[in-house]
Amino acid sequence: VSHQISLTCLQLRQLLAIYPTASARVELYTCFLFRVVDMWNEKIVRGRFEADEVAQVWHRVGHMNMFPFMQPEQARFRFDFSYYDQKLAANTLIALSMKERTTNLVSPSYVHVDGYVDPLPLGIP
Repeated sequence: VSHQISLTCLQLRQLLAIYPTASARVELYTCFLFRVVDMWNEKIVRGRFEADEVAQVWHRVGHMNMFPFMQPEQARFRFDFSYYDQKLAANTLIALSMKERTTNLVSPSYVHVDGYVDPLPLGIP
């Protein structure tokens, strides 16, 4: 039935308040995400989730589908470059920071597969 329903972000937020378990909220959000008619207000829906729930949604739906294009300033990102979708999201984030101010990226770090933390002496590549 979810393909026949269109919701606003406020309606989806109210629906999420009904479900007490994290797994139910993640499932509901995943079902209705692409039926939201005012996605620019998605930030108010994200407020209903804990950080680990948001990570579950991002993993299930994809980083580019969940990328906060409208208001990325409060988001925290963690990308695994072995996934194409996450590489694309990281590239989008860097391109967006180049259009605005590169100082908007706070404390960037690059961790190699073996655990080595690259100091990024020349900045973000």
